[in-house]
Amino acid sequence: MRVARFKWVAAAAAAMCSTAVAQTEPAAESADGIADVIVTARKVVETTQQAPLAITVFSGEELAARGIENVQKLQALAPSLSIGQINGMAQITSRGIGLDNFLPGADPSVALHVDGVVVSQPGAQLGSFFDLERVEVVRGPQGTLYGRNSTGGSINLVTRRPGNDFSGYANVSYGNYEALIVEAALGGPLVADKLLARVAIKTEDRAGYGDNIRVGRDVDDASRQAIRGQILARPGERLELLLIGEYTRADDADYQHKYKSDAFPGATNPIFRPLGPLLGGTFAPGTRDINTDIEPRNDRYAWAVTGVAEFALNDVVSLKSISGYRRFRTNPTTDLDATQARVLGNNLGNQTKQFTQEIQGLMSRDRLKAVLGAYYFNEDLLADNRIGPDPFVPTPQLILNAYGTIDTESVAAFANLTYDFTEQLALNVGGRWSTERREGHSIFSRAGAPAVLFDTGATTHDFTPRVGLEWHPERDILVYASYSEGSKSGIISAGNIAPILRPEEVEAYEAGVKTTIFDRKLRANLAVYRYDITDLQISRTQPGTSPATVVTIFENAASARSQGAEVELTWRPNGALRFDALAGYLDAEFERFSTLNPLDVPNAVLLDLRGNRLVQAPEWTTSLAVSYGIDTPGGRFSINGDVQHQSEIFFTPFNQQLTSQDQVTRYNAALRFDDRGERWSATLWGRNLTDELVATNNFVISTARFISAQYAPPRTYGATVEFRF
Repeated sequence: MRVARFKWVAAAAAAMCSTAVAQTEPAAESADGIADVIVTARKVVETTQQAPLAITVFSGEELAARGIENVQKLQALAPSLSIGQINGMAQITSRGIGLDNFLPGADPSVALHVDGVVVSQPGAQLGSFFDLERVEVVRGPQGTLYGRNSTGGSINLVTRRPGNDFSGYANVSYGNYEALIVEAALGGPLVADKLLARVAIKTEDRAGYGDNIRVGRDVDDASRQAIRGQILARPGERLELLLIGEYTRADDADYQHKYKSDAFPGATNPIFRPLGPLLGGTFAPGTRDINTDIEPRNDRYAWAVTGVAEFALNDVVSLKSISGYRRFRTNPTTDLDATQARVLGNNLGNQTKQFTQEIQGLMSRDRLKAVLGAYYFNEDLLADNRIGPDPFVPTPQLILNAYGTIDTESVAAFANLTYDFTEQLALNVGGRWSTERREGHSIFSRAGAPAVLFDTGATTHDFTPRVGLEWHPERDILVYASYSEGSKSGIISAGNIAPILRPEEVEAYEAGVKTTIFDRKLRANLAVYRYDITDLQISRTQPGTSPATVVTIFENAASARSQGAEVELTWRPNGALRFDALAGYLDAEFERFSTLNPLDVPNAVLLDLRGNRLVQAPEWTTSLAVSYGIDTPGGRFSINGDVQHQSEIFFTPFNQQLTSQDQVTRYNAALRFDDRGERWSATLWGRNLTDELVATNNFVISTARFISAQYAPPRTYGATVEFRF
């Protein structure tokens, strides 16, 4: 069955690779030391060391060498970054600010852009990486350079463009859990220097990390396919047109809830015991297994079209248009009681249509560089959350049905200017004005009660400024300081009876130093920051209307603050050896927030959470990667290893061990051989070598009265063969 699922991709890969394949060699280093990394995070071409902001960049080749296959694995590459998922929705947190929501309707605090177009829905952010030129992780509020505002930062995926020479690659990976991954790309000119094209594909097929022991089928398996095509036209010397189309599909049983513990451990009163066992069910004994009557399913697809037009008016001024249309649909099925008792099946379907249009004017003249932009965003979302013994029966037979639509329309204008007073000193100023209208319409139905219709919405206007100073005392030293503000729109919980939240607001102070010293053999970057956060958008559970039940609501915390320091080091003492290290210290806590803890029932009292750590905000994130190359007459052997450490994180504002992930250290290693002509390579790899059990979330499932968890992959190992031309 799994082999059949990826035949169409494997066949296309073979057709692409009649002469061989892969462009994933390690990133080139300069003969004199560490190579410069080119980025466009500020809409201008510059190196990471010239950009006066906290940014971490990895090329597509470096991502492949480190085994970074998706957004979740990026947290190993950037300090103060924590990435989890719940119900197949990405939860990206940077410097303590992130998404704390599992229902449709919430914008991420850390935006994800693909080729300049925002991916608005967290459920659409978990796709596999393939054929990327680079990934940029930008920390801090964004708005004066990007079309869509964000409070926590931005992750920018830049896909590989067609080139003037025919080139391509193909790689095949096979590992434990019957994992088979095929990736390939081919690109080149259709008309020399006038019309270029590129197509890339990827398929992943894998057995499950666990089983549904009731029926003997896999859970947390993978069956995913993706394809991307690009056409680049240059009808004139000053005009360039790029059209990108992408389609992704998943149909497996990934992202399933596992039983972790009772919500009220030791309780003897039946009304505080988990619901499934009370009705004759049993939890699976294995940590990664389930024992459910509902057959779980992760069914999702997305397709997108992006158009980019660039026109140079002259050598000083250019115009750029980025148009994007994206469709996304997910229809996951899970069992909320986690047993074979026929009680709480759940189907949480949602679909979105998104259109964005961004116009940029860019100027670079003498001492002045400027980016002026206008932005339009429109999204229609439909959510249908169905809970019952059989979640697919008509609504009157369900225990609960939350059906809702959300319509969002936003218009913004932004500007960012940099003026060089001297060759060493520059001033950066920017601002963003935006207005947004968001409307939600809900039909909430509960068994035995009439349906409730509820409408909510708001129109918001906002201005967020940025000001910064840059000082270059030497050519390879940058000192910078900045003040910026960020704003994220108020969210609506689709289908539920809850008013729209207020926008989340951040005031950010940051200073940093970037250096490349010792004949470019050592790169050292330091950043310190403080965020003052108001109306932080978070989820919490509270006592329900019946004994021992809880409900999840979303609200604005009064205030919080986040402060810390980050260090990133790269040392290349010679052409064979390289060290990459990072460390992030994060002190993120609530300053004013009071609420009830449902796990304290029946004696719940109002708790003052001042001083508690923010959700998914580890105090320490550290990483060390080492690579060593050995040249032989036949080619080059490379040994790569890395270790990643993350301190304890909490999944709720209450900071309880019951809903936390202990500190964890993970180890990865790889041995690679590249032939002398760099036409092919082979790699043996292993990840999470000590087989650590790492939760990506904990969640108090309300009516079922237990705490669930979802987990990162266990120990995996395998081999990859690449061909390139």
